[in-house]
Amino acid sequence: MAKIIAFLSLFALLRAEIIEISRMEQILPYIDKTTWVLFDIDDTLLESELQVGRPEWFFYEVGKLMDQGLDYEAAVLAYYPEWIRCQEICPIRTPEPEIASIVLQVQQSAGAVFGLTARHPPVCAATLKQLAYIGIDFTFSAPFCPNLETMTPTRWEGGVLFLTDFNKKGEVFRKWLEISQFRPSKIVLIDDGERHLISMEKQMEELGIPSTCFHYIKTTERPFDPATAEKEYVDLLGH
Repeated sequence: MAKIIAFLSLFALLRAEIIEISRMEQILPYIDKTTWVLFDIDDTLLESELQVGRPEWFFYEVGKLMDQGLDYEAAVLAYYPEWIRCQEICPIRTPEPEIASIVLQVQQSAGAVFGLTARHPPVCAATLKQLAYIGIDFTFSAPFCPNLETMTPTRWEGGVLFLTDFNKKGEVFRKWLEISQFRPSKIVLIDDGERHLISMEKQMEELGIPSTCFHYIKTTERPFDPATAEKEYVDLLGH
């Protein structure tokens, strides 16, 4: 019986967990010097002040291209130049005023802290500029990450791993761990996309690495308005 209890206790320790939060400060009790913390970017660390430039806007436009006959990947690649243009000129903000100070607090408390985003490598420069604008710098808290051979190219720049939304975050991060031979004691991922959290949960559980995944829902409090986005797009880009 004692062996069964010990096994169940070990299983409970290794099992991943997904927790829904609406305030970033809720992650702080889960972080110590043994923790690696991974932050998503869109709708987690930053958001467009407008309706245009939001992920909802991008996928709304991708959906229109798919209605015209393009498959998902072709539609994403066709519209991605417009996403890049908007990221370069859209006004941005953090979902909560204290986000940057919380990230800094995490960097001072955790073993490693970096960005893990489904953004594509071509938007790398604009992304790092946006992070600098909101006062976030991952360069001093991130371990080295090699570029990976994946279904679509990844890129490591400025403490952020850009992996495209054609790759799964959990699978890419697992591959990176295996290549780099890092073995974190535990992982914390903060992301607004539940599918990314499920992917990370599955992969870390298979590796036997305890993880806590936070589903950050603050930006869902702000409804997406396609009509306003289309008007802002014309006004912003002069089309």
